[in-house]
Amino acid sequence: AGAALAEYQATAVFGFKGNKSFEFWRFVPTATLMAPASREGVMASPLVMGDCRVAISPNPLAAGFAALRYSLPKAGPARLSVHNVAGQKVMEQTLVAGRSGIVNLDLRNLSNGVYLVKFSSEGFASSQKLVVQR
Repeated sequence: AGAALAEYQATAVFGFKGNKSFEFWRFVPTATLMAPASREGVMASPLVMGDCRVAISPNPLAAGFAALRYSLPKAGPARLSVHNVAGQKVMEQTLVAGRSGIVNLDLRNLSNGVYLVKFSSEGFASSQKLVVQR
């Protein structure tokens, strides 16, 4: 109720406490708070997004067969997996993918529900929700 940031400078942040108070605060950040983020772990190799796309159709799925259309930054090995809502892998397929193409999927063994289709290759990963409704 009335608090406001008054001014930010490289050395300090100033603000009013608010709530019918006349208190004026100054916060001086330490070097550890202002250190740049490290590029370790997941951030070490950024994913290329550009013209890369993944789309699955038909969605919702009724007949048991679907087509996954993809566009990748470069050709190479790819992995396709389907997971149920509990996170269990119900299908997995490894393939050699071109820069773009279509993968035909036989999903007749899936029962009604919501699934997550994950498609990944070097430098690219995508996931799509798939609804099976018969």
